[in-house]
Amino acid sequence: MKIILMLPLLILVSCGAEIIDQEENTEDNPQAVTLTRKQQRTIRYDCEGQVTSDRVETTNSVSKRMRIDPKDPTGIWSFRASMSGDSAGQVQGNSGYFTIDMAPTVFNLQIYEGMNQINYLFRHCYNIQTRTEVDDEGNEYDVRYCADDVVDGESGTIYIDVTYVVERAETPREVRKTPEQCSESP
Repeated sequence: MKIILMLPLLILVSCGAEIIDQEENTEDNPQAVTLTRKQQRTIRYDCEGQVTSDRVETTNSVSKRMRIDPKDPTGIWSFRASMSGDSAGQVQGNSGYFTIDMAPTVFNLQIYEGMNQINYLFRHCYNIQTRTEVDDEGNEYDVRYCADDVVDGESGTIYIDVTYVVERAETPREVRKTPEQCSESP
């Protein structure tokens, strides 16, 4: 089985990821994670200054980026984390990353308050090659591909104990349209 993978144009930033030590992580010693939803009363106005919405809104993302470092990073090709039929993950450098979220999303792993059991799998390619290709506009770019079979590597189970907190701001925020937005209105 040969697999071709183009290098992504967008490199995701890895700072802020919480590192999971799979050697220390057990069901009796799970990774403790606190997810905080920040809410604030938000009053929205139209171009005439009339209130169009007055409600409590979430003002932050309730997600957290997680990282697992494999015991053997040689030839890391792919990474998946999965739980209850949901899966997510990618390789960045020599680590596997996934994002946990309280809500169901396309690219994140939905988790729940309390104990979460997550399975993971690293896959390896021991013959990674690069070739140059040309796009429709004549621009060259490099394509990284596995010239041999991709093989399963390290797999395991980690545990994340999620605490969910809601913080509510004391003062409301007001959102008014800019003059540019109002000049664009019909």
